[in-house]
Amino acid sequence: MENEFYLRDTRSDIGSTCMFWGQDGCGYTSNLNKAHVFNAVEAQKYADEKRHFIPLSKSKVDAVTTIRVDMQLLSLNVDFSKGIIVHRRIRDYDGNDIFFDDGNGCYTADYSKAKVYESQDALLQLNQAGAALSKAFLDSICRPTLQAENINHRKMITSAGIKYRAPRKRKESSGKHRHNCPACGKIVWDYNPYDAPYCNLLCEP
Repeated sequence: MENEFYLRDTRSDIGSTCMFWGQDGCGYTSNLNKAHVFNAVEAQKYADEKRHFIPLSKSKVDAVTTIRVDMQLLSLNVDFSKGIIVHRRIRDYDGNDIFFDDGNGCYTADYSKAKVYESQDALLQLNQAGAALSKAFLDSICRPTLQAENINHRKMITSAGIKYRAPRKRKESSGKHRHNCPACGKIVWDYNPYDAPYCNLLCEP
């Protein structure tokens, strides 16, 4: 059994990014550097008592993290001494996370895969719209995150030693109401919640 777990709150993902219990109970965070680390006993307690909290193995999560940048932390900056990175899709986000040019004609929210340009001139030669952001600045605000699609429940929960039973999904209601046939008493279902219908033509007066 492993002895270090993050506690995911399944109620509040931000885009594709998971939210976790913050250090010392100080709210919730998508930044794994600020997520509280629980031991196995603590993690199992939450798994038993509150089904929307799911313990995930710290080591398994850390192996599949994605480095991202939260747009709420951006600010104007002009220090391009360590190269620049192009953020082209200014109005497109995954939750709060921004997208970068990967240098291959695509865009990525993974900061570690962003194309780094050594000068503003190199960027201007592309003649493409976007925002130039300081690499030194982005290095200071980027954070490791976990995306829901990268969760492996078997490896991160059960194989790590946690006993967890996912809550059953409630079946959607058909909208019909249960009644008894006014003539024979047979159970019938109908969308009208007030008037009981007859079960067939033979029972109708």
